[in-house]
Amino acid sequence: MTGAVAALATACSLLRSWPQVARILITRDDSGVSTGTWMIATFSFVSWTTIGFAENIFALKLNNGICLIGSAAVLCVLEWHRHRSFVRTVGVILASLAICVSVLTIIGHGGLQVMSIALATCMYVPQAWKSATHNISGVSTFSYALALAATLLWGLYGLMIGALFLALPTPVMAVASGFVLYKKIRAGQLQRSADLDNEAVAIASP
Repeated sequence: MTGAVAALATACSLLRSWPQVARILITRDDSGVSTGTWMIATFSFVSWTTIGFAENIFALKLNNGICLIGSAAVLCVLEWHRHRSFVRTVGVILASLAICVSVLTIIGHGGLQVMSIALATCMYVPQAWKSATHNISGVSTFSYALALAATLLWGLYGLMIGALFLALPTPVMAVASGFVLYKKIRAGQLQRSADLDNEAVAIASP
């Protein structure tokens, strides 16, 4: 049971970035996509990957390294669509790595774990905030469905194996990603309702 939960959580984590990449590339719409969320996600994955290398945990290195590629891909696509240089994405990765190595060197593994948990906790907050005040037509519903599933599954897995550090970020991450998902579903319902109203008016018109 524990292995199945971990496998599902890993699958959701690895896949969650790519629907967002695909949506921007296919629709050419990045309205409401929070750069802040993906920058924090990138920083978070660099942090967890650093822990994996520091403690020689293969699963952490593999999982978070692949997630890092996904979040960096979203940032690159955003920069491309907004006609900006990819240099900022590279800068985010290098700056994140420098901070992680500094924390690990000066404070130690415990400090890096605390920072990683804090980053994971606030990862989806910028997108949730933007979803409350902006048009989010460019945000991928599927990405945030996967994000919510991954959050809940990792929290459950952490409780099952007694790893509190895995479960700690769950409440904030679940609320934030769930809110984004709710706003996307609600916006879709309102759009369908408006389309039906327009069709009814067109049919009723002479």
